[in-house]
Amino acid sequence: AIIEGLSLQRLPFLRKALLEGDTVLISRIVLQELLQVFHGPKDQARILERLQVLPFLNPTRDTHIHAAMLRNTCRRKGGSVVCLILDIDNFKTVNDSIGHDVGDRLLQEVANRLQHCIRKGDTVARLGGDEFVVILEDLDAAGLAAMQAESIARKIQNQLNEPYLLDLLIPGEAANMGSHHCTSSTGIALFIDNSLGVDELMKRADTAMYQAKAAGRNTLRFFDPDMQAAVNVRAALEVDLRRAIDEQQFILHIQPQLDAANRVIGGEALLRWQHPTRGLVGPNDFIRVAEETGLIIPIGQ
Repeated sequence: AIIEGLSLQRLPFLRKALLEGDTVLISRIVLQELLQVFHGPKDQARILERLQVLPFLNPTRDTHIHAAMLRNTCRRKGGSVVCLILDIDNFKTVNDSIGHDVGDRLLQEVANRLQHCIRKGDTVARLGGDEFVVILEDLDAAGLAAMQAESIARKIQNQLNEPYLLDLLIPGEAANMGSHHCTSSTGIALFIDNSLGVDELMKRADTAMYQAKAAGRNTLRFFDPDMQAAVNVRAALEVDLRRAIDEQQFILHIQPQLDAANRVIGGEALLRWQHPTRGLVGPNDFIRVAEETGLIIPIGQ
């Protein structure tokens, strides 16, 4: 019935997806069509809930569909919603050392553990790579919601910290089970009302997750507005640094080096940045960012 009533604009895309067996594209097309036909929040909420139980139209496999689910959740429920984004620490090392096949099996086990950690009605989705998102729905007011979210996040971390028993050989060969240990870093952002967009909510959780990694990994961090302000300042500084290299805004000051008799025996080159609006900027304000971004090399050249 959905295919027969599908708009002519989307029909060719659905036919192509069906022929190629692209279930993610199929689910996205069907969802977009249904949400266009049924405009009411209650109707859309029922559609999203029905789609979650279908074997190949699983909204949690697609981040665009997942965003639509989150919008409906926040629109129809009065309680707080919390977004957790977690990243497996040093996952690249797993792929490089024991192979991508084993890495994939590790991700599958992580997903299974996540599903056992959340409550009925909450949502787990893989964002891509080794990143997962967890949506905790219908929590209490802001203060209590933060405590509930922290409790669930720590439960998740404890479960993910337990050893993983993985088959270290490729499929078809004799099993060679080995134990592997990994940790995760988690960022948490609260959605208290409809004033915050879904993209901004996930951006905040992502920012908090990177702060957890910067704090040493295997920990969790809540989003803090001051944290975002610092991220914005750093991003602006990186943009200005790239422009400064192109426009040759850096200058050298030579500081004389004197001997005991106050005779000049050499000089020390000191880098300064002649910023067009901030004036003369000392190295303490930009060298660290230049080193972290790799811009220190073209600056040195």
